[in-house]
Amino acid sequence: MRSGLLTIILATISVFAFAQEQDTSLVDRISNFNVVKGNDLDSAMSEVMMLQNIAHERGDKSAEVVSYRKVAQIFQLQSESDSALAALQKAYNLAKAIHDTLQMSKSLNQIGVVHKNRGDYQRALEYYEGALTLGQAIQNDIAISGALMPLGVVSVRMGQLETASEYYALSEQY
Repeated sequence: MRSGLLTIILATISVFAFAQEQDTSLVDRISNFNVVKGNDLDSAMSEVMMLQNIAHERGDKSAEVVSYRKVAQIFQLQSESDSALAALQKAYNLAKAIHDTLQMSKSLNQIGVVHKNRGDYQRALEYYEGALTLGQAIQNDIAISGALMPLGVVSVRMGQLETASEYYALSEQY
């Protein structure tokens, strides 16, 4: 037990020290944070929240957006979809406030995932379409393909096989 606590403390100190380095992008640090390492979601949440606080203190709104999306990912893994949606709405609103269209697209895509997992395919479809529209607006291939594939999946689940086939064909272009 003591060894596990020591590991968590050392990992937390390591994350904090790394995030404080001037030459490291906090956005990258949060983006690359693996929330499922060791399957200790409570520790992962603590570490992401610590990084989120650092981002807030620095005024790094982009890092805050990414941290809200990571928080939502952890909530999803904990089957807390309402909390995930609340975090994703914060991410979307903040991304919109700072005019970060890519993060807006990613947030909408992730909201679509939550609705898909709830079985609300129509709402998921609407969010994926919004993510696709934003991805196309900024001509970001990853955002576009990241929306097309789930649009295909949801279309299949809704019994719209022809539409799904069209989405899959389009996604192969990216």
